[in-house]
Amino acid sequence: MSSRSTPRPEPDAFVTPMPSTHRRQQDAARRPSRTSGAFVLVCVLAGCAAEGRVAEGSDASMPTLDAALDAGTTDDARPGDAGTTATDAADTADASSVADARATDAATTDASPPASPVRALVAVSEDASAAVRSVTANAGFVPVYALDVPVRAGDVLRVRAQIEMTNDYVSPVRGAIRIVADGVAVGTWSSQNAIFDAGHHMPLWADALVATTADATVHLEAQLSAGRSDASPSVLVEDSYGHLVVEQHRLFASRSEAASAGAWMLASITRDVSEDIATFGTTGASVRTAAYSIAPVVAAGDRIRVYAQTTSVWTAAGHDMHGHGIFTGETRIGPWSTENTPWAIQTVPLFSDAWHAVTADGALPLAVTMHGVVGIGGGVLAGGGHLTALRFTPASGDVVAGSLVAFADAPVLADGSIVANSGWQTLVEAPIDANPGDGVRAVGTTLLTHPVGFAQGISCTVTLELLAGGAVVSASPIATKYVTPTLEVLPLRADLILDVGPAGADAARLRGICSREGASPTVGVIGSATRAIVEIFGPPR
Repeated sequence: MSSRSTPRPEPDAFVTPMPSTHRRQQDAARRPSRTSGAFVLVCVLAGCAAEGRVAEGSDASMPTLDAALDAGTTDDARPGDAGTTATDAADTADASSVADARATDAATTDASPPASPVRALVAVSEDASAAVRSVTANAGFVPVYALDVPVRAGDVLRVRAQIEMTNDYVSPVRGAIRIVADGVAVGTWSSQNAIFDAGHHMPLWADALVATTADATVHLEAQLSAGRSDASPSVLVEDSYGHLVVEQHRLFASRSEAASAGAWMLASITRDVSEDIATFGTTGASVRTAAYSIAPVVAAGDRIRVYAQTTSVWTAAGHDMHGHGIFTGETRIGPWSTENTPWAIQTVPLFSDAWHAVTADGALPLAVTMHGVVGIGGGVLAGGGHLTALRFTPASGDVVAGSLVAFADAPVLADGSIVANSGWQTLVEAPIDANPGDGVRAVGTTLLTHPVGFAQGISCTVTLELLAGGAVVSASPIATKYVTPTLEVLPLRADLILDVGPAGADAARLRGICSREGASPTVGVIGSATRAIVEIFGPPR
């Protein structure tokens, strides 16, 4: 990948990158879709978090992209405005509870099997080989990654997908990603314009919880669509820049039964939210620098799930790409995630996840790195990232932090809005039941729309919070970016993974704020893409 160094743009110009230099031979073969017949439900919060059961009335039908958004894109590139700055992270995240970034155990240390049922991890599956290398605009959703997962009734599948596309067409092309289970769209979805002369490379993410109701094989797909109102160009699907990962959790009558089945339970969470660097990519092309790093203590046979976020900041030096990857030592264990950071959008938050099978006892070095491609680089946003590892250890071990005791996908919302300069707005607030010391893994997502006819960019930020008695007990790093007339839509997400403090938590809240110097435009919020998925790990209840 490459972008071209240019002087600071004038207010009427975008920075223009060079075309992609990593285009590979495109494979037009399309993976066939197979339906297993398994009946799946997305777990609704009121039924699952409070009572630990699957509730009917799930979000079984995500609206089509055309139904949710105008499929057309803006032809004329109009810049945003650099007059406002990214929201101060100090206004959003209380990082004090996680500043030490050390692993903690929330589990019982009693080696004797408890009598209570436990829901333990039985498998992690991944497809990291893209089935197609290009997608034609206006051809509908195309499967890029797929997995067939044999399940038992009552299994819970935690699904995460990432797809990255590159647009070499001269005008913007809109991409959208979704997860499909046996032909039914589930979980979150996201969409954004890929702009040749600005962002160029564009990653998108989606998450889902699927609770199965029968013994069967569930066919899961991560799908991508592209759209433009006046043409049907093809976009490149980047190999090694995406995947589909499925964690499979199963209910056992006891911990000893889970141990006999070779299952794993959560032992610790290790987290770093303090930036190791203030800039990246300034020392040469593709020089990687660790932005966050951890070294959880692990044992052979463990399974590690890793999540990362980094946020780049445009600087007056010019326009470069923001590259991001998760590594253990010199080995990359998750997909790349890349997007250019132009002046018009100011900041670019990137995310990725990975899983790793541990083969030796000791401290496991993990880092998420940032790099540019032309030596210009950029700044690193303070409070805009993290690196988090969940250690799942065999249920037969002596120290077990917990099983999956509650899980929830908040209901689909009606469309809404955020008025710029009006302060923080609650987008989703969902009741949860996290006891003191429980582990919480949560993601909040939203999709914002730029107001038609407004000519400038608008800075928008989200954060995901845990509440206890109405007070914020912890918060995620912020995700912040400008939504511009050419970008048109802006997906923002927030990951929050940690051991909750002594107060526990009784609610998860996704909040957003938008700002614009000299005006107060209204930013639309697409309800079907605004969700909170929460999982709670703890001692059997």
